[in-house]
Formats: sequence, structure tokens, C-alpha cells
Amino acid sequence: MTAYINAKPMYQTRLAYDLLPCDEAVQGMIAMGLTPPSGDTADMEHAHSHARSEAVEHYEPRIELMSQICTDIILMKVLDPSDLEDLEPEQLAALKASYTQIISICSSAIIGNLMADEASGLRSMVRKGGMQK
Repeated sequence: MTAYINAKPMYQTRLAYDLLPCDEAVQGMIAMGLTPPSGDTADMEHAHSHARSEAVEHYEPRIELMSQICTDIILMKVLDPSDLEDLEPEQLAALKASYTQIISICSSAIIGNLMADEASGLRSMVRKGGMQK
């Protein structure tokens, strides 16, 4: 029988390191109500974050392309066509760039974590929703 873990705190910590600038990760964790790691554990988490980022670097061109496509689909779904028509071309370009950047950064972090889980065997210990049984 597989022992499942509550993966949410682990992923919160990892994603804070993966999504925020290095010097803001600890403050981000505190803002989320987490106790950030310290000392050697913090150094290890920081290094693992860079390793996850490096592991997905070769996917970045495709992640960027797919993020642009996702942006177009999402904006089409969440905004009325008239809202898009009311935007100046520069405003629309800035909105698309923001969405694309968010989707791309988050996708890279998620893919990096999935790859790390596969490499460590953690995948089989995490249930849907990341919570314990």
C-alpha cells in the first residue's frame, strides 16, 4: 500500500522559490503564512529551485509559444469582444504580454516540479489534490 503525503506545503515552498525572485521567496512564503526554511535547508531549496528551472530550459521556446496561444484563448473566453475592441493596440499588447508571462512562468514551474517528482519517485506518493488519504 502506498503511503500518501500532504504535498501542499511542499509545493507552496517550492513554487515560492520557483516563481518569485530569489531575494523575495522568503518574504513571499511569510506572506502566504508559511514558515520558510532556514540555514542549510533554505540553501538546498534555493539550489533545487534553480535545478528545476534549468531542467525545463530546453522547453522554454515551446512553453512560450503555447503560453501565447493560451493567452489568446483565455482572453477570448474571459473578455467580451467589445472589451477587446475598446482597448488601444498598445493596451492589448501589454495585456497579452502580461498574461503570456504569467502562464509561461507558472507552466515552467509546474513542469519543473513534475519532472523533479518523477526523478525522485514522489509522484506515486501524491494524491489528487495533494492531500493525505
